[in-house]
Amino acid sequence: MLEVRVLGPVEVTAAGVPLVMAGTLERALLVRLALAGGRSVSDDQLVRDLWGDAELARPVQRLRVLASRLRSSLGPHAELLQRSPAGFSLAAGALDLELATKATERMYRARTAGNRTAADLAATEALQQWRGPALTGLRTIPYAAKDAEHLDAEHLELQLALLESEVDRHSPTAGAELDRLARQNPLHERLIGLLARSLYYDGRRADALNALTDLKERLADQLGIDPTPATTDLELKLLQHQPEPSTTPRVVPIRTPEAGSTFVGRADELRTLRAELAHPGLTTVLGGPGVGKTRLAQQVALSTQKTGRPVAWLDLAPLRSPASVNSALEAAIGLDSRPGDPIAHCAETLDGSLLVIDNAEHLIDEVAKLAAELLRTAPALSILVTSQRPLHISSEELHHLNALPADAAVALFCARAGALPGPEAEAICTAVDRLPLGIELAAGLTRTLTITQIAKRINDRLRLLIGGPRDNGRRHTSLQSALDWSHDLLDPTSRIVLRRLAVFPGGCTLEAAEAVIPGGDLDAADIVPVLTELVDRSLVTVRSAAGVRRFGLLETVRDYATNRLRESGDEPVVRELQIAWCRQLATTADTGGDPGSKELIAVVNEEEPNLRSAIDWCLGDGGRPEAVLGLVSPLWWHWRMRGSLPEARIWLRTGLAHTGPAPTPDQAVGLRVLASVARHSGDLDEALDCGERALTAFHTLGDTGGLILTLYGLCLTSIGLGRYTEAIDYGEDGCHLAAAVDDQPLLAGLLDNLGIALRCLGRLDEAEAKILEALSIQPDDEFAVAAGTEHLGMIAWRRGEPGRARQLYLEALRYFLDRDLVEAQIGILESIACLEVTEHPIAALRMLSVAAHHREALGTPGYVPDRLADRTTALTAARKAVGGDAVLIERTARDIPLKQLVDGLLAPGE
Repeated sequence: MLEVRVLGPVEVTAAGVPLVMAGTLERALLVRLALAGGRSVSDDQLVRDLWGDAELARPVQRLRVLASRLRSSLGPHAELLQRSPAGFSLAAGALDLELATKATERMYRARTAGNRTAADLAATEALQQWRGPALTGLRTIPYAAKDAEHLDAEHLELQLALLESEVDRHSPTAGAELDRLARQNPLHERLIGLLARSLYYDGRRADALNALTDLKERLADQLGIDPTPATTDLELKLLQHQPEPSTTPRVVPIRTPEAGSTFVGRADELRTLRAELAHPGLTTVLGGPGVGKTRLAQQVALSTQKTGRPVAWLDLAPLRSPASVNSALEAAIGLDSRPGDPIAHCAETLDGSLLVIDNAEHLIDEVAKLAAELLRTAPALSILVTSQRPLHISSEELHHLNALPADAAVALFCARAGALPGPEAEAICTAVDRLPLGIELAAGLTRTLTITQIAKRINDRLRLLIGGPRDNGRRHTSLQSALDWSHDLLDPTSRIVLRRLAVFPGGCTLEAAEAVIPGGDLDAADIVPVLTELVDRSLVTVRSAAGVRRFGLLETVRDYATNRLRESGDEPVVRELQIAWCRQLATTADTGGDPGSKELIAVVNEEEPNLRSAIDWCLGDGGRPEAVLGLVSPLWWHWRMRGSLPEARIWLRTGLAHTGPAPTPDQAVGLRVLASVARHSGDLDEALDCGERALTAFHTLGDTGGLILTLYGLCLTSIGLGRYTEAIDYGEDGCHLAAAVDDQPLLAGLLDNLGIALRCLGRLDEAEAKILEALSIQPDDEFAVAAGTEHLGMIAWRRGEPGRARQLYLEALRYFLDRDLVEAQIGILESIACLEVTEHPIAALRMLSVAAHHREALGTPGYVPDRLADRTTALTAARKAVGGDAVLIERTARDIPLKQLVDGLLAPGE
């Protein structure tokens, strides 16, 4: 028979003869399996237990080699080491620990029954199993270090149980031992409390009060928490000369679920929760699946245990019936069922302790009733609940747990993976929404994949991240399982709304949800209560943007919801509704090409991910490429501002290629907008071709507004081609039509274009007159005023008035900066560089280099001939003046932010 003893130096004997093992790891493996009590332990768990977070080559193979060596050491007892699909097991237990545990349980039962003598005898019996510090010889092994800490705590609890009896009897021998233990455990509140009582009974009231005062200071300085109500109450009683015996039964020390070897991130949350839970009451940690609620609760429980305060842990994940909650609590705190009120029974035992209720979301009503009753009958009890939903009872303190900050997420990944911080680690963390569960699972992949390989594949996160420890519970073995758990708790209507929200990668307003999500048995009136429920369950996020609230999904949740949407067969219908909504948005935001107001820009920026999603669907699975015209064309000003003209050009070409020969409004508008996109991209030939085709289409359709806009574009295209006479003809034709229909904004724009053509011809007075006429038509259009002001600055420059030109440029630049119009800022930067090149060639070269870098990024090289000529002349002059340093200046200037230069130009005194 194999006997293993762990409460002291580790001993392994077979038939009474010590068993010799050559290596520490062999002994560590045997003891780990003995502690499992005959249960199988998975390979992954054993690797973590034996080697921790160390990055090992072929860890499972190393484990099996170690098991083979252990079999050899066991000799004739080798058959006790078993291998099954679930892992390794050992047909032997830790004998002394089993005996100590049984005696400890008897002790607590006796104390609960009020039999102090039997309790002390049982505690003495349990302590006799200890031969020294537990697991001596293995404490450098990761699992043994943690288990030894737990066993040390249990040993101390047994010692205190006996010392408490001595203190209650006013025994003079208790003080010295309590003082020794207090020096070893200076933050242990129960211990210091017993020491204080012992000192008081010894006639040393001042020393007793000083012990409690010193404890309070240490708790505040080292843990940032206040003492428990029991400690505060004891201090008051000592001041009143009323110390009382310890008659309240103690909670059986409960081992919390295994926590990782390191705790990264959440330091602020941990500190806040510890301080809050030092006082009686209810605190609920809320968060979505995988956000780390259980892990944080474990750390709170472990740090509380170290202060000597009893902790009980109730995991509700395995439960399905509300009726089983109370009996589960009794089992968790080691109480036998007995007649009477079970909650009152539990409250009596738990009072003064910390109760952690983990995974409460699926039994929320029953947990709320339980918590309210426990707090009513156990006034010194603190309760910590982890849930995706609040309990909604009075006095509940809510703590919302969100994704980790970026730096903490990378630190966690690197700690688990043994990696160095860098772009790939950041990309992996971002792909899993910086959720601790996703990060832990991704780090686990480093046993088989390199960081680079993980980063390349991480977007397939739901299928990739499946390697979590099985002993952490099914929900924590994969992202898919965690999300399945949350999804299965939803009612059918909430499931429909969740999966249909997946078509909004950028989140959505309530109005958008009401327009797209309803269908079948789901009405628009259902959306508000269901969204409220999903937000309550931490599955849907809420944020404020562009002045409204937006509802969204984390990327991991959206991936999951998208899969559910496809499985449901609803996706085509929901996508069509989304396309209709996006088209309405685009139509509403159609400004004719000019940037909209700041508010409109903000709205469209927020909706861009949704617009792109609709475009991708049309060009992909939806099979409706022609529909992109109605989504892209009205918003071409937005794509231009965002540097997305190359994409917009592809979308428009694809959409137009799938239209018929007969002109349609979408086709005509698409041609006109493609002409504008091509022009700003520097392809003037395509711009002219599309413009002329658009003109024909609008003539056929009889659309005067479309004709005016097309003539506006053809005027600019002809300027770019140097065909100034044709440009003036197009501009004047457009002016006549705009005047005829009283379209003042377009008339002003066309006059401005004519001013540009005349400026290029050197007819500066005529050009200035056209621009001033345009400004007089629209004095309240800020963009038109800023553009006209810039054009007047260029005329002043050509007239030899650099001071006035600079003043006008800066006026326009302030507006362009305020609206974040990057291309317009670039143009001003180039114009100011032309002013500076003679006296400040280095500054001019730097501005031209920054402008060139941003033009390349935007895909807008510019097309107006006189401006291109000015830019080329200034660049040549600057390079010549600077000489050999020009190359270095141009290269380093690329790293200068555009806003830095613009802010410098607009700074007072410049």
